[in-house]
Amino acid sequence: MPFFGVFRPYGGSEPEVRREEKLKAAPARFFQLWGRKFSQLVRLNLLFLVPILLVLALMAALEFFLPHYLMRLPESGNGIQWCRWEQFSHPAPYEMKGFWLDMWRLWAVPAPLVLLSPFWAGLALVTRNYVREEHAFIWYDFWDAVRANWKSFLLGGAMCYLQFAVLSTSIACYGWAAQSQPLYYALLWPCVMLGLLCLFAQYYLPVMLVTFHLKWRQAYKNALIFSVVGLGRNLLLTLLLSVLVLFCSLPLLVLNLLVFSIFFGLFGCGFSMFLVNFMVYPVVERHMMQKSCEESMTDKK
Repeated sequence: MPFFGVFRPYGGSEPEVRREEKLKAAPARFFQLWGRKFSQLVRLNLLFLVPILLVLALMAALEFFLPHYLMRLPESGNGIQWCRWEQFSHPAPYEMKGFWLDMWRLWAVPAPLVLLSPFWAGLALVTRNYVREEHAFIWYDFWDAVRANWKSFLLGGAMCYLQFAVLSTSIACYGWAAQSQPLYYALLWPCVMLGLLCLFAQYYLPVMLVTFHLKWRQAYKNALIFSVVGLGRNLLLTLLLSVLVLFCSLPLLVLNLLVFSIFFGLFGCGFSMFLVNFMVYPVVERHMMQKSCEESMTDKK
């Protein structure tokens, strides 16, 4: 029995897919598709790993070779204080009284991730085709999707970065202030809920941008609607992704960085995007593609 409406059987578009395979329970279909496309997902992940390594190099340079700027939140009537901290030359001021927030680490270090966002278009298109049980040429389809959608995905990446920076700073500040003044919980929890809605919208945005000819504003509006319409599905997907992140982190905790790097390099992003598209594509198909077909048939009549 499907729960949260997540494991709903839906059919592929290739005629050679047998009818009984279409009617299988979604968990069985997921693992069947994943097993069938396992080697392609590994190759796709290795392709996506190239821009990831370049972005990680930029983030490491910002983290280790440039001074950090920290903000001390006010307490006892004192104003906000700023501190410039150079790593490897001065000790961090975290042991000083008060709550210090590393603004450089929150705002500057994640900024290169925006440059990674156009490559999510290729990852989204190829895994969407796998979910629809359509063929995809990994190299050509990946780069064609990047070239065709890089502007919209770059804008989406910039918006996602700004949302993360503003909301993470707000949650940290309001969480600290609420410890002494509970009134700040009235500001903290709306920020948390808004952060969840923005996260859920990111599940739907890539597949819509590579599937439909939509302006970015239209796509994001629909993604926010789906973040509410598919709330149960989104919560379950977030739980599964959290388990996946924990599972991928186990080698880092138990063994060593090399094992973690191999694990992430082979499976991390490709499997995650495949899981996301498998779970959210039925919602997009039901509310956008089928309604569009129905309206088209009504117009013809």
